[in-house]
Amino acid sequence: MGEPNIERMRKRRDTKGLVKALKHENWHVREGAARALGELGATEAVEPLIEAMLEDNRWEGGSCAPTQRTSYAPRIVEVPRVIVEALAEIGKPAAGALIQTLQDKDFMVRKGAALALSKMGEPVIELLFQALKSEIWQSREAAAIALGKMGQISAVEPLINATRDKVWPVREQSAKALGQIKDARAVEPLIQALKDDYEKVRDGAVVALTGIGKPAIELLVHALNDDNWQVRQRAAIALGQIGDSIATQPLIELCRDENEWVRSSAMDALGKIRGRNRG
Repeated sequence: MGEPNIERMRKRRDTKGLVKALKHENWHVREGAARALGELGATEAVEPLIEAMLEDNRWEGGSCAPTQRTSYAPRIVEVPRVIVEALAEIGKPAAGALIQTLQDKDFMVRKGAALALSKMGEPVIELLFQALKSEIWQSREAAAIALGKMGQISAVEPLINATRDKVWPVREQSAKALGQIKDARAVEPLIQALKDDYEKVRDGAVVALTGIGKPAIELLVHALNDDNWQVRQRAAIALGQIGDSIATQPLIELCRDENEWVRSSAMDALGKIRGRNRG
């Protein structure tokens, strides 16, 4: 038998046939079926779409071993992306199931659900605020990802609180989310995050402060005098990435720091600032 005719099923609104096609061994068929179900707004396909997203994400190298795919199935990132878009098109009827999926143990699955929710906008923001307070840390982490993608100003304070979460992946994603929203209120908490015990959180704070840009410069310059050498180092990195010449003199002085990592980062930052200003 040949491959199912996705376009014909779409025109006939054959959602049962399209749902069945989500399990086809050919990724092109799965992709087309997911796209068609999204275009049709097929609320009855929410659970099958989420199951398909879990299956494809895990085959692509997540934490779980493949279960149903044939041995020659390729690693395809397109199918989960199309499923995310389909769920976003279905909208709020898919929100409850996606919120539950934020708890999944596979990061790529959680991220896919978060991206789908982020595309739904204002109608799901309260659900995400609730997820940010969940007892399950995976839900809190994924909610932070979604809120960052949405860029909602109302998420700033909840995300600032989440930068003090007891679990470091939640702190990391909350810091990154604040950098995407780019609100100046986040600068001081992000400076504090530069002192975090976990490197990924500290690096996430650098990314966020860089994203916020000029409103962060004054406190970053002040942080160059912090007693903690890792704060001084990462403040220098962020200032270099922001690239404003106002940080030149403080960074020159930092080149005499007692810590070699700090000195190296200060010199790198100066090189970036000078290069940008020459350009």
